[in-house]
Amino acid sequence: MAIPSRQEMRLALLQHIADGEEHYWQTLKESLADHFALTASDRQQLDQRGDNLFNSKLFKVLNYYMPAEGLVELTRQAGYYRITDRGQSVLQQPPEAINSAFWNQFKLPSVDAVIPVLLQYLGDREAYHYLKVRDTLTVHFSITPVQQKASGGGTLLWNKCWGEAGRTLLRVDFITLNSGDYQITDIGFEVLQNPPEVIDTTFLKTFQLPDGEIERCLLQHVADKGSKTREGLIDDLVTRLRTDTYPSGANPWLNPCSRAMKRLESGGLVTEVGEKSDCQITAVGRAALVLEPEKFPFGFITRIQEAASLLQELDVISHSPK
Repeated sequence: MAIPSRQEMRLALLQHIADGEEHYWQTLKESLADHFALTASDRQQLDQRGDNLFNSKLFKVLNYYMPAEGLVELTRQAGYYRITDRGQSVLQQPPEAINSAFWNQFKLPSVDAVIPVLLQYLGDREAYHYLKVRDTLTVHFSITPVQQKASGGGTLLWNKCWGEAGRTLLRVDFITLNSGDYQITDIGFEVLQNPPEVIDTTFLKTFQLPDGEIERCLLQHVADKGSKTREGLIDDLVTRLRTDTYPSGANPWLNPCSRAMKRLESGGLVTEVGEKSDCQITAVGRAALVLEPEKFPFGFITRIQEAASLLQELDVISHSPK
């Protein structure tokens, strides 16, 4: 008999370790070879690189493919394997083969599919615990136990999917998360009252500047104004960024701009001066505008803050805002 394919090996291996106990590599190798009635010649067959073909296939299946699919786990002892809950779920209704066609029937909905359902569920403006939100979405999308199981490391795929939908809505302030409870914001509610054709990540990006761009835009605004209160600067910028008018007066840029100002202040790019606590750009902030004329890349504020601290320690620059 020819050497079995990786797909054929998967199901046979699951059946051999279905008892939930630890199984050693050598024992599994012999059991699987007997299962497929491999001859002595088959067991000694070499691949193009000169490696044992059967051993090589089995090693990859046991150490890479099946753990990645969440079917088996490598135990604390090297060379020992145990079936997972997901593997047991597959054996409850065993397929003819564990291949791409088998996994396709368990595909999770996309994040874009979950986003409008999640927002609509929160549309009554009540606060719902995240577990209730998860359970409601699970029922809505008919998520099966197999779909919920981990691809590895104990992380549930479905939790990652719907959780990313929640994080996407949080980033644009359409919803809030406080003490484990999700709740829609004024902005999210306004969108539901006048919904676009599709509420997905592409639509939500219109409410979010690229990473680092809002900080760069705000710092330039501080530099242009010279000296103005923190609240006044934020109000100026959100007015400039605002493209849609909501009946409630909600502005999707208010919270992002406030968070950006905090990052600039904590990074030493902006400081408060005078009795009115007006905001003013620092020497470090001016250097940042010269170094990055378009936007601040990820981690840029932290790096320039570290550089400024080192220069201050060496007395190359002063702590003065000027």
